[in-house]
Amino acid sequence: MSAPRHPGIVLKEDYLDPQGISFYDAAKKLYVAEAMLVQFVAGKQSVTWNLSKRLAAVFDQNQSFWLEAQRNWDKYNAES
Repeated sequence: MSAPRHPGIVLKEDYLDPQGISFYDAAKKLYVAEAMLVQFVAGKQSVTWNLSKRLAAVFDQNQSFWLEAQRNWDKYNAES
């Protein structure tokens, strides 16, 4: 089984890059600081309940999708 991707990587690879959305524009849409978003995409910050809610609204995805991605990432890294 392959390693799960950090939710920040999912955001970048599956949503931002294909749609040509910059970190600056994504941060504005999500109402978060650009620096925080950069840390999230780099895998240095976990998705929070509030961020998952915003990601779900902006990118038309369930909030549970983002929270589950974080749980899978955390579980994989705890077992490694």
